[in-house]
Amino acid sequence: MDDTGPLNILVFATDQHNAHALGCYGNPDVQTPNLDRLAAEGIVFDNAITPSGACRPAKMSMLTGLHARTHGLFDQQEDTPDVAHSLAALCRNAGYKTAFFGKNHMPEKIRKLGFDTVDSGPKPLEELPSQQDMVGRSPLPNEEHSAGVVAGDTISFIEEHADRPFCVFSSHFGPHQPIRPSEPWASQYDPAGISQPPNHQYAANRMPSPLDFATRKWAGIYPEPAITLAAYYGLISQIDFNIGRVLDRLEELALIDRTVIVFLSDHGELMGEHGTWTKEAIGYEAVIRVPFIWRLPGAERGGERRAQLSNTIDMMPTLLDRLGLPPAPEVQGRSLLPVMRDPLHEGPAFEVSEVFGAHHGKFCSALRTEKWKYFRIVSATDPTEEFLFDLENDPWEMRDLSTEADCRASLDQCREQLDRWQRETGMCGRTRKRLVAAGLEDAELSS
Repeated sequence: MDDTGPLNILVFATDQHNAHALGCYGNPDVQTPNLDRLAAEGIVFDNAITPSGACRPAKMSMLTGLHARTHGLFDQQEDTPDVAHSLAALCRNAGYKTAFFGKNHMPEKIRKLGFDTVDSGPKPLEELPSQQDMVGRSPLPNEEHSAGVVAGDTISFIEEHADRPFCVFSSHFGPHQPIRPSEPWASQYDPAGISQPPNHQYAANRMPSPLDFATRKWAGIYPEPAITLAAYYGLISQIDFNIGRVLDRLEELALIDRTVIVFLSDHGELMGEHGTWTKEAIGYEAVIRVPFIWRLPGAERGGERRAQLSNTIDMMPTLLDRLGLPPAPEVQGRSLLPVMRDPLHEGPAFEVSEVFGAHHGKFCSALRTEKWKYFRIVSATDPTEEFLFDLENDPWEMRDLSTEADCRASLDQCREQLDRWQRETGMCGRTRKRLVAAGLEDAELSS
């Protein structure tokens, strides 16, 4: 393969996608042949997490390589801050044509992040007849459904700019609610024939308070779990079909081996795990673990998997590294190229994910190691909640060990690692002001 010219970037993003809901991540029930193909030709990161379990902070982190506490978009309700550097802006400065199609979470600022072309396409929530229609069949054909429109816009842009380097984000609204696939995907899955997650009736020996909040919020809106899961899988399969359309056109244009392709989600989805749906200010794997697949030009290291920890803030520095562009100043992510090219390369000891729920004032910090998951929830009004799970022996997080005497040393170590990370990372003035306004003084952000 000729690797002397500039490479392209194509990022496929989904929203609220549980990592278990992909064939290439071990789920035999959901059909995702195109993403499975991407995985077979690429590198799959099995232990990737999001820096935030909320849409807007996670997307901003993806575009800037910064944690939410640093870039300042710390919750869903804030205005988008200005940032000094972004992936698209750096690519545009290097001569790339840049575009963002689909859900961007920050329409008032997305162009300032370096995108020449922006088109959000249809907005599924605005088309929803009522809250009671949150799950069901979309009346729209694929070409009018958001999944089809985002793919079509992406293809048109690539065709128009096939003769020069491009950086394109193809960002799907789904499988975030409303969970409404078109036919034939709406009828693809029989609710009686798919398996619920092993922990779908289990919320540990005690329930995190934000999980209880989510359960009560969505009661009576989502149908029974099997029906919801069938629709969720249907929407994922529809998105997969449309990702396949883009990949096929990229191949027809002889661009696939001139392009670095990434697939990821901004954060996860409870997907019935621990007894509820959507996401909340909690640190369960269902919310913070995300799919993360890389296809390098020429399918380099294709079909391999990596168990090392990674974070979606690593996407920006990795892409700049692979393209041979200068690294962004002060970026907090790290290039994954050394891990991609050497399966024995040591990964980080831990990764951190944080989310602030402005609607109830609870702040969750999660620390993930290869073996342990520790998360704590603090608020101005309630006692601190702590949870500890042994992911090697309890991957579905069904036994909270935070009060077990024989796990005290592990709990202390995780707590100390998170405390130290928060102290050393600090936070921007905007984030600090937001948390102080919620009654969370600095001392309350660590144990």
